[in-house]
Amino acid sequence: MNEDFKIFLTDSHIKEEDYINASFEVKVKLQEAFTISRPKVAPQPVTGITEEQINFIVEKLATIEKGQNNVQKELTVLKEDVQKELTVLQEELTKELGILQVGVKHVLSFTNDPWEHIHSEQSEVVKENSKKHLKDVSDFYETPQSHYCMMLGPFTTHCSIICSHIWPNHTFGQGLELLDLSHTDVHSPRNFLRLHKSIEYAFDHKYITFIPSDCPPDNAPAGSICLKMIVLNPKLFDRTSSEGWFKASQKHIYFADLHDKNMNYVFVQGKQPFLHILAQHASNSFTSAYGYDWIKDEQDFLSKKERVIDLVRRSLGFVEESNNMQSFLRNI
Repeated sequence: MNEDFKIFLTDSHIKEEDYINASFEVKVKLQEAFTISRPKVAPQPVTGITEEQINFIVEKLATIEKGQNNVQKELTVLKEDVQKELTVLQEELTKELGILQVGVKHVLSFTNDPWEHIHSEQSEVVKENSKKHLKDVSDFYETPQSHYCMMLGPFTTHCSIICSHIWPNHTFGQGLELLDLSHTDVHSPRNFLRLHKSIEYAFDHKYITFIPSDCPPDNAPAGSICLKMIVLNPKLFDRTSSEGWFKASQKHIYFADLHDKNMNYVFVQGKQPFLHILAQHASNSFTSAYGYDWIKDEQDFLSKKERVIDLVRRSLGFVEESNNMQSFLRNI
């Protein structure tokens, strides 16, 4: 029995011996009364932190939480602003890339297929250009300056024959560097053929092309090459259509009669055009014709492509080790 309980018994006028002799139930009730009568003492924190300190900490935590909420709101607004700016930048970049893509596509089209963008020049301009290059081209190929077409032969109406660019004049030589040539080679005699203007028009529009002949002349010198015309556009086979014929030397010349026919001119060594440009033209012409369904048989298309490769390999000045030319060979 502790001292506090003894004091409780004394204050309650109960003697110790009476408590000792009391029944169990009485003792329990006295113990409960003693417990109730004792003053309540607030338990002290185990850490020794006072209630005032705890309240201070709680206030600081609330302030920090409020600050965090404000920061989160500011970050959300900043994120939205950044997202808007990124969207605007992305739209502007997409627009600029679209413009750039069109430009690159246009430049590459000159390189891959400059004949796709061919346009008809004024007849006076054509005559002037032809006259400008006539002497150099004729001297290089050692052909007459008048009345001679490399396809039709001599005695062709002179006013209908022009110096025809192989790589189109309108490119100003752009793209020739990928064929191991310079842009100035667009006006080289090797970039010209002397052709009737109707043949030149069909060539420029890939309605016809030229590939090595299967049956060169028996008297052709060693190292020379004979080309033959291949007509691709079906309209040119129609003898009743104005597209199927043209007039030369006061007679009708039919494209159907020129199909698979050798050129009149045989290109001897040292007097040959840029054969790899002719090969590029033939390759693009065959691909377009196959796409237009002008060439219906796939095997025929592939065999024509093989003739193109033969034309490239026979090109004068062809450097097989050149990276540009290796790439060209893979893409024809």
